[in-house]
Amino acid sequence: MIGCLLFGVMFVVSAAFTLQSYESKRQAEKSFQSLRDQVSAETGTQDQAGQNFSPVPDQTPQEVYGALKEQNTDFVGWISIDGTAIDYPVMVCPLAKMYTLGSNFIPSANHAGGLRYHGMSSILSQLYHDGYLEAQAVEQHNVFEAAEQFARVEGILPAPESSHAIRVAIDEALKCKETGEAKTIVFGLTGTGYFDMVAFQKFHDGEMSDTIPSDAELEASFAMLPKVPGQD
Repeated sequence: MIGCLLFGVMFVVSAAFTLQSYESKRQAEKSFQSLRDQVSAETGTQDQAGQNFSPVPDQTPQEVYGALKEQNTDFVGWISIDGTAIDYPVMVCPLAKMYTLGSNFIPSANHAGGLRYHGMSSILSQLYHDGYLEAQAVEQHNVFEAAEQFARVEGILPAPESSHAIRVAIDEALKCKETGEAKTIVFGLTGTGYFDMVAFQKFHDGEMSDTIPSDAELEASFAMLPKVPGQD
């Protein structure tokens, strides 16, 4: 009897969640179709399969999508590709910020810079901004020195990217040795350096140098960053 009662309760709860999910999906599809119809009306195109939402000639994106932009400032356009299911609005969320040197910044041809991407993870950027973590910069010569030391002790040749963390971990351990503080130090070994043997060879041959960008170079790149109203 109790088993039947529990089964009945579970069935009712499951059905309620299913109906709620269906209704949410139906409302989302209804809103999406309304948006498509509005885009179609503003751009002068028909809502037909296989036909792009192309702007009217001699009209700027602001003129074409002005009304939608007023409704949601994150709206920047619409993408539709013939023969595919891609037929969606294009949105931007300036709230997902990241620390960046600017996409126009050209770093020196160093080996310890990883992929030399101009920006940092938005999650790490937020944690740094909120004061949950600190950032440290280290020169590539010191990075490879730490990588070699780690390889000799652990038998693993770390990647240059991981070696940044190893360098800082070693430095923190040396500080603890001086102060007598007991501390657990954790770092991430995210890859091996077997594809970076040329860089390690240059380190051993004394051909590796440290290049630090000047304040003028950084400011010139910062000046080219796009300005987002209300989010600068």
